[in-house]
Amino acid sequence: EDSWDGVRLDDIGTDDLVAGDTPLVDLLDRFCRGRRELLFVLGRSGVEGVVTVYDLNQPAAHLLGFGLSLVIEAALEGHIESRFRGDAALDVEVDLAIFRALSAEDAPNGLAKKLRRWKARQDRGEQVRLLRELSLAEKIVIIDRLGIADALARMCRSPFGDTRRAFVAVLNEDVRGLRNAVAHMLDALED
Repeated sequence: EDSWDGVRLDDIGTDDLVAGDTPLVDLLDRFCRGRRELLFVLGRSGVEGVVTVYDLNQPAAHLLGFGLSLVIEAALEGHIESRFRGDAALDVEVDLAIFRALSAEDAPNGLAKKLRRWKARQDRGEQVRLLRELSLAEKIVIIDRLGIADALARMCRSPFGDTRRAFVAVLNEDVRGLRNAVAHMLDALED
Protein backbone atom coordinates (compact mmCIF):
# COMPACT_ATOMS: atom_id res chain seq x y z
CA GLU A 1 0.00 0.00 0.00
CA ASP A 2 1.51 3.31 -1.11
CA SER A 3 1.56 6.12 1.45
CA TRP A 4 3.30 9.40 2.15
CA ASP A 5 3.87 10.36 5.75
CA GLY A 6 0.92 8.24 6.90
CA VAL A 7 -1.46 9.42 4.18
CA ARG A 8 -2.60 6.77 1.71
CA LEU A 9 -1.89 7.91 -1.84
CA ASP A 10 -5.30 6.57 -2.88
CA ASP A 11 -6.85 9.22 -0.61
CA ILE A 12 -5.04 12.10 -2.35
CA GLY A 13 -7.20 13.96 -4.85
CA THR A 14 -6.31 16.57 -7.42
CA ASP A 15 -7.21 19.32 -4.93
CA ASP A 16 -4.40 17.99 -2.70
CA LEU A 17 -1.70 18.25 -5.38
CA VAL A 18 0.42 21.22 -6.41
CA ALA A 19 3.30 21.61 -8.81
CA GLY A 20 6.71 22.44 -7.38
CA ASP A 21 6.64 25.86 -9.05
CA THR A 22 3.16 26.86 -7.86
CA PRO A 23 3.08 30.59 -6.98
CA LEU A 24 2.55 31.55 -3.34
CA VAL A 25 -0.69 33.35 -4.15
CA ASP A 26 -2.15 30.11 -5.51
CA LEU A 27 -1.00 28.22 -2.43
CA LEU A 28 -2.74 30.76 -0.18
CA ASP A 29 -5.94 30.28 -2.15
CA ARG A 30 -5.66 26.51 -1.98
CA PHE A 31 -5.13 26.50 1.79
CA CYS A 32 -8.06 28.88 2.30
CA ARG A 33 -10.52 26.62 0.49
CA GLY A 34 -8.92 23.25 1.20
CA ARG A 35 -9.69 20.59 3.74
CA ARG A 36 -6.09 19.70 4.61
CA GLU A 37 -3.29 21.58 6.29
CA LEU A 38 -0.85 20.22 3.74
CA LEU A 39 -0.62 19.87 0.00
CA PHE A 40 1.43 17.31 -1.86
CA VAL A 41 4.10 18.54 -4.27
CA LEU A 42 3.96 16.63 -7.52
CA GLY A 43 7.16 16.14 -9.48
CA ARG A 44 8.32 14.03 -12.42
CA SER A 45 8.40 10.85 -10.38
CA GLY A 46 5.17 11.42 -8.42
CA VAL A 47 4.81 12.97 -5.00
CA GLU A 48 8.17 14.51 -4.10
CA GLY A 49 7.26 16.40 -0.95
CA VAL A 50 4.68 18.36 0.98
CA VAL A 51 4.01 22.02 1.63
CA THR A 52 2.07 23.07 4.69
CA VAL A 53 0.30 26.23 5.68
CA TYR A 54 3.14 26.68 8.17
CA ASP A 55 5.64 26.85 5.29
CA LEU A 56 3.93 30.12 4.37
CA ASN A 57 4.98 31.50 7.74
CA GLN A 58 8.31 32.56 6.25
CA PRO A 59 9.66 36.06 5.54
CA ALA A 60 9.04 35.84 1.79
CA ALA A 61 5.41 34.84 2.35
CA HIS A 62 4.99 37.63 4.91
CA LEU A 63 6.25 40.20 2.45
CA LEU A 64 3.92 38.84 -0.22
CA GLY A 65 0.97 39.14 2.17
CA PHE A 66 1.98 42.66 3.12
CA GLY A 67 2.27 43.59 -0.55
CA LEU A 68 -1.16 42.12 -1.29
CA SER A 69 -2.70 44.11 1.55
CA LEU A 70 -1.18 47.32 0.12
CA VAL A 71 -2.62 46.48 -3.30
CA ILE A 72 -6.05 45.93 -1.73
CA GLU A 73 -5.81 49.23 0.15
CA ALA A 74 -4.92 51.07 -3.07
CA ALA A 75 -7.86 49.38 -4.83
CA LEU A 76 -10.22 50.55 -2.07
CA GLU A 77 -8.92 54.10 -2.54
CA GLY A 78 -9.53 53.81 -6.27
CA HIS A 79 -13.11 52.65 -5.77
CA ILE A 80 -13.83 55.45 -3.31
CA GLU A 81 -12.35 58.04 -5.68
CA SER A 82 -14.19 56.66 -8.71
CA ARG A 83 -17.48 56.97 -6.83
CA PHE A 84 -16.87 60.71 -6.49
CA ARG A 85 -14.89 61.46 -9.66
CA GLY A 86 -17.86 62.27 -11.90
CA ASP A 87 -17.14 65.53 -13.73
CA ALA A 88 -14.45 66.52 -11.24
CA ALA A 89 -11.24 67.03 -13.14
CA LEU A 90 -9.06 67.96 -10.19
CA ASP A 91 -8.09 65.69 -7.32
CA VAL A 92 -8.97 68.45 -4.85
CA GLU A 93 -12.56 68.46 -6.16
CA VAL A 94 -12.77 64.71 -5.60
CA ASP A 95 -11.35 65.08 -2.09
CA LEU A 96 -13.86 67.82 -1.28
CA ALA A 97 -16.75 65.66 -2.54
CA ILE A 98 -15.58 62.76 -0.35
CA PHE A 99 -15.17 65.16 2.58
CA ARG A 100 -18.72 66.53 2.14
CA ALA A 101 -20.22 63.03 1.92
CA LEU A 102 -18.38 61.85 5.02
CA SER A 103 -19.11 65.04 6.97
CA ALA A 104 -22.83 64.52 6.34
CA GLU A 105 -22.55 61.03 7.81
CA ASP A 106 -22.21 60.35 11.52
CA ALA A 107 -18.50 59.51 11.24
CA PRO A 108 -16.78 57.74 14.14
CA ASN A 109 -14.82 60.11 16.40
CA GLY A 110 -11.34 59.26 15.08
CA LEU A 111 -12.42 59.62 11.45
CA ALA A 112 -14.25 62.88 12.19
CA LYS A 113 -11.05 64.29 13.75
CA LYS A 114 -8.97 63.32 10.74
CA LEU A 115 -11.53 64.87 8.40
CA ARG A 116 -11.41 68.17 10.33
CA ARG A 117 -7.58 68.07 10.40
CA TRP A 118 -7.44 67.42 6.63
CA LYS A 119 -9.90 70.27 5.96
CA ALA A 120 -7.83 72.69 8.08
CA ARG A 121 -4.67 71.73 6.16
CA GLN A 122 -6.53 72.11 2.87
CA ASP A 123 -7.79 75.55 3.92
CA ARG A 124 -4.17 76.57 4.66
CA GLY A 125 -3.31 75.69 1.05
CA GLU A 126 -1.40 72.45 1.76
CA GLN A 127 -1.41 69.91 -1.06
CA VAL A 128 -2.56 66.79 0.75
CA ARG A 129 -4.88 64.05 -0.51
CA LEU A 130 -7.68 63.05 1.84
CA LEU A 131 -7.51 59.28 1.35
CA ARG A 132 -3.72 59.24 1.86
CA GLU A 133 -4.31 60.68 5.33
CA LEU A 134 -6.64 57.87 6.39
CA SER A 135 -5.82 54.43 7.75
CA LEU A 136 -6.95 51.18 6.15
CA ALA A 137 -9.51 50.75 8.95
CA GLU A 138 -10.97 54.17 8.16
CA LYS A 139 -11.13 53.39 4.44
CA ILE A 140 -13.04 50.21 5.28
CA VAL A 141 -15.50 52.28 7.35
CA ILE A 142 -15.91 54.63 4.38
CA ILE A 143 -16.67 51.91 1.82
CA ASP A 144 -19.13 50.37 4.26
CA ARG A 145 -20.93 53.62 5.14
CA LEU A 146 -21.11 54.93 1.58
CA GLY A 147 -22.48 51.67 0.14
CA ILE A 148 -19.38 50.88 -1.92
CA ALA A 149 -18.85 47.59 -0.05
CA ASP A 150 -22.10 46.15 -1.45
CA ALA A 151 -20.94 46.47 -5.05
CA LEU A 152 -17.42 45.24 -4.25
CA ALA A 153 -18.77 42.21 -2.40
CA ARG A 154 -20.88 41.20 -5.39
CA MET A 155 -17.96 41.81 -7.75
CA CYS A 156 -15.45 39.73 -5.75
CA ARG A 157 -17.54 36.57 -5.42
CA SER A 158 -15.55 35.61 -2.34
CA PRO A 159 -15.79 32.08 -0.89
CA PHE A 160 -16.65 33.86 2.38
CA GLY A 161 -19.90 35.18 0.93
CA ASP A 162 -21.01 38.00 -1.32
CA THR A 163 -22.68 40.11 1.31
CA ARG A 164 -21.46 43.50 2.47
CA ARG A 165 -21.09 42.19 6.02
CA ALA A 166 -18.91 39.23 4.96
CA PHE A 167 -16.82 41.43 2.66
CA VAL A 168 -16.19 44.04 5.35
CA ALA A 169 -15.37 41.29 7.86
CA VAL A 170 -12.77 39.80 5.50
CA LEU A 171 -11.22 43.24 4.99
CA ASN A 172 -11.14 43.96 8.72
CA GLU A 173 -10.07 40.58 9.99
CA ASP A 174 -7.99 39.06 7.23
CA VAL A 175 -6.51 41.92 5.22
CA ARG A 176 -5.98 44.34 8.12
CA GLY A 177 -4.94 41.49 10.40
CA LEU A 178 -2.32 40.23 7.95
CA ARG A 179 -1.03 43.71 7.18
CA ASN A 180 -0.75 44.67 10.84
CA ALA A 181 0.86 41.39 11.88
CA VAL A 182 3.48 41.61 9.14
CA ALA A 183 4.10 45.31 9.75
CA HIS A 184 4.75 44.63 13.45
CA MET A 185 6.92 41.66 12.57
CA LEU A 186 9.00 43.81 10.21
CA ASP A 187 9.34 46.45 12.94
CA ALA A 188 10.63 43.76 15.31
CA LEU A 189 13.15 42.56 12.72
CA GLU A 190 14.56 46.07 12.37
CA ASP A 191 15.26 46.34 16.13
